[in-house]
Amino acid sequence: KSILQICEAIEDLHTKHGVIHCDIKPSNLLWFDDGDHPIKIADFGNSKSREESGNDDFPRGTLGYMAPECFDGENTIETDVYALGCTLFELITGESAFHISVAVSDDKAAYRALHTTAARPNAKRGAWDYVSLDLANAIQEMMSVSCLDRPMLCKVIEVIKTEIERN
Repeated sequence: KSILQICEAIEDLHTKHGVIHCDIKPSNLLWFDDGDHPIKIADFGNSKSREESGNDDFPRGTLGYMAPECFDGENTIETDVYALGCTLFELITGESAFHISVAVSDDKAAYRALHTTAARPNAKRGAWDYVSLDLANAIQEMMSVSCLDRPMLCKVIEVIKTEIERN
């Protein structure tokens, strides 16, 4: 249910508030003992309005979660979907979606190459044991190299709700 709440919160941010977060990652999700809403989204320092969607003079976000197009200053709803996919991958599997050596951990060119390769992250055997194939596939699609191949969040939310109903 936490994953559902995270996705719904990001979708609300986009649709109801017209905001693109531009830095979705696990450390920007705050967990509280707050009944129906235990997860809060934090750090809106890189965010922008949907009207500002498009090219920026600088990349926004954290290297390990940035969509390929972010490296060219492009920040849209689809770049948030990509970062959310990386985040969900990490929350479910316990490992980062993209691994890079510490020696080049601040190298934007290395991260650009990593995020633009055709190979998408694969979880270790057993890491997806607690989610359906549909949800695993949806998360993989969220991390597609092309923004045109990423699903809309409402579709991901439908998959998660179906998963919750089955369990």
